Amino acid sequence: MEKMITVIGAGPIGLRTAISLKEEGWDVTVIEDHKEIGVPENCSGLISVTGLEKNKIDVSDITVNKIFGAKIFSPDKTFLKIQRKKPVAMLIDRKELDKSLEKKAESKGIEIKKNTRLIDSRKETVFVQHENRGEMLKTRFVIGADGAASKTRRLVMEKIDPKTFVRTYQIKAKSSFNDKLVEVHLGEFCKGFFAWIIPENKSVARIGLGVHGSLNARDALRKFVSEMDLDVIEESAFVIPITKPVKEIQKDNLFLVG
Repeated sequence: MEKMITVIGAGPIGLRTAISLKEEGWDVTVIEDHKEIGVPENCSGLISVTGLEKNKIDVSDITVNKIFGAKIFSPDKTFLKIQRKKPVAMLIDRKELDKSLEKKAESKGIEIKKNTRLIDSRKETVFVQHENRGEMLKTRFVIGADGAASKTRRLVMEKIDPKTFVRTYQIKAKSSFNDKLVEVHLGEFCKGFFAWIIPENKSVARIGLGVHGSLNARDALRKFVSEMDLDVIEESAFVIPITKPVKEIQKDNLFLVG
């Protein structure tokens, strides 16, 4: 058990952390709440080129579109257009990113326990629910990479302010789009945040927005797209943390990443 680590969450951060630890000689187990890695796709999938280069991430096999700039719309529909000659961001297939990291992790001998939910962690014992059955895992350290609604984070931090999260709703839809530019829209329908249109190509885009407080993200999105001629393909909802980086990232043998 001296070299055993349990990583909570099989998203990109959790799997990259698990792979790095395995390469350093640790025995790593990853537990994932969902039955399939990469599903649901809780992300717009837009990543800056500088971020990819800084973290040495190759997305050439999963790039859906290259983005060269943005049009930023004010509430009165006037806009500022920013465009470069070279791509500034890549729109990726987030599901395939997760699955590629899953394959890499498994090739290195990392065990990934799917359909497994963290219940609690006490000293060197992790309590989980695996396929509706309680189990215990012995581990030296626990690393939480389980996203905005992190159970591990609640174990590390005594209080989490719900105001530090934005609720979002996103659709994938068919229509006619500029495939080189994303659009950012500001207005009362998403006061305090913004709406986005991210093109996959000239006929398909990911359209979403975020809201604060008691506002309903789905209703706000319906208002935003009400005058658009769209054929909706998919719908999804997720939360985005908007707080400053937390200072409490470690408690006893629990750590937070991502």
